[in-house]
Amino acid sequence: MAKHNILGKVGEEFAAQWLESNGYQVVDRNWRCGRNELDMVALKDGLVIVFEVKTRSVEVDDIALLLPLKKRKAILSSGAKWLAMHGMKCEIRFDLLVIDAVNSKLTHYPEAIMVYDV
Repeated sequence: MAKHNILGKVGEEFAAQWLESNGYQVVDRNWRCGRNELDMVALKDGLVIVFEVKTRSVEVDDIALLLPLKKRKAILSSGAKWLAMHGMKCEIRFDLLVIDAVNSKLTHYPEAIMVYDV
């Protein structure tokens, strides 16, 4: 496995532990929909939250660069398909988790992707 893939897997595990320790119930990881993937899907307070997890070994100056328009559209579309496949009719939110692998620090950006942004 390539070094960046290992870093990503370590980051996703760190993110899952953080989510569970903060009251989220992780219900899906690495859910595939065609060529697209949702890193994590969790439940909290009756809400479905899709998490995009980005693990970096260098500091990120502009988080907007982590979610280009094409990626945001793919996540929104896949999130809607995840809801449909699970027969859920509820609110969904799209968050970003950025992990600084050097300092073992996680930063949570709620509502990083808004439906009306794309």
